[in-house]
Amino acid sequence: MRDQPAAAARLHPSRSVQEGSDSPHLAVEAFTGDISVGIGEDDVLAPLASNLGLVDVVKDLGARSTVDIFEGAGHGFAVPGPGYLPAAAERSYEQVLSLFDRTLKGGPPEPCPDFSWDLWYYNRRQAAVEKGWPNG
Repeated sequence: MRDQPAAAARLHPSRSVQEGSDSPHLAVEAFTGDISVGIGEDDVLAPLASNLGLVDVVKDLGARSTVDIFEGAGHGFAVPGPGYLPAAAERSYEQVLSLFDRTLKGGPPEPCPDFSWDLWYYNRRQAAVEKGWPNG
């Protein structure tokens, strides 16, 4: 069994950078998988300024990471609803699917009990595509 997932994605992140030594963004440095992050430049619920610590540590991973900051995008840019921004949503989905294609090729990875979000997101996207939902 793996200790960590092969990949992780975070779109319009919130609460990723907190005060204290247990802030979630501090775990990124020890993460051995690949990571993709998409943030709206105009997010008022989780402002870009409050996520700069996350942006920095993810960028420090180099080739194992992608960070997209979407101009004109607010919180929830990738979710159909009032904040939906099609171009940002599509770019985010492309990044996440590319990430999972690179890291999960050959079938699902070994189970990882503490990190199931990566597979949940991939499965959600696939189900949406199969149902014909806009932008999957």
